[in-house]
Amino acid sequence: MRRHEKEIIRGLSIFVLALVTAGCASASPSTAKTPGAPGSGAGTTATEAPGASANASVKVASLSIGDALVTPDGMTLYLLTSDPKGQSTCDNSCAAAWPPYTITGQPAAGQGVDASLLGTITRSDGSQQLTYAGHALYTFSADSAAGDVNGQGIQSYGGTWYVVGPDGQAITSAVNSSGTGGSY
Repeated sequence: MRRHEKEIIRGLSIFVLALVTAGCASASPSTAKTPGAPGSGAGTTATEAPGASANASVKVASLSIGDALVTPDGMTLYLLTSDPKGQSTCDNSCAAAWPPYTITGQPAAGQGVDASLLGTITRSDGSQQLTYAGHALYTFSADSAAGDVNGQGIQSYGGTWYVVGPDGQAITSAVNSSGTGGSY
């Protein structure tokens, strides 16, 4: 490369780094809660997602089993098939394993999310659990990184846990060999 081209690339790199740094500096600090004591209903709290609308509660990401709902930081969201529409039956030890996805304020749709399907329900501790197409949403304590789907297809607490698709339906496909399955 000629010197002029190198200087342009270096200048653009510095500019991009400055934009990323500025974006990180202005982002809201994480307000994530760890799962609380059994029965507390405490779970993860939504934070702002880069590239999504301000205060996005949920967005769509491409996971190993297809496009699915995730938290702003990329953690997979699940539904429990035995939950009645608009209700959560997951408390105590269930909520420790499957933290209810709670938010503060109004739910906000991120990239790929149908805002008309978002809602909340009030848990016994007064927290607001996010719902999508009437399904209460949860994370899974064994998912340690963004995009993990270790809870897919687990049968426990009276139903089966499935990742939620952007249409609000359970994604029932099995996870390839890297997934778990079984009971929790």
